[in-house]
Amino acid sequence: MDSLERSLNWLTDMDWGWWPFLRLRPAKHEPLTTARVALMSLSFGMFYGIAVGVIMAGRGRLPWTNVPVIPFTLAAFFFVGYRFTFAVAWNARAERLAKSKATA
Repeated sequence: MDSLERSLNWLTDMDWGWWPFLRLRPAKHEPLTTARVALMSLSFGMFYGIAVGVIMAGRGRLPWTNVPVIPFTLAAFFFVGYRFTFAVAWNARAERLAKSKATA
């Protein structure tokens, strides 16, 4: 589990993965709360969902009337996926860092 946690945190520590919402990333000692993950999900889901929907519709792979569904679907998938993987690893590290700060 340590290896998986380190790998997930290594990915979340990279700035490029947060583009264009780097400001949403908390400090390493702060937890990723459910509210923060929801905000991230809406931000990333809307941004990338609109782009994917427009590209798919523009190429004729999706009716234009379905484009508004894509951002909300991506946001929901992002929330579930991120909340139960990356956020768990992030919060484990944040808890350790907060404890080490308290004892220092």
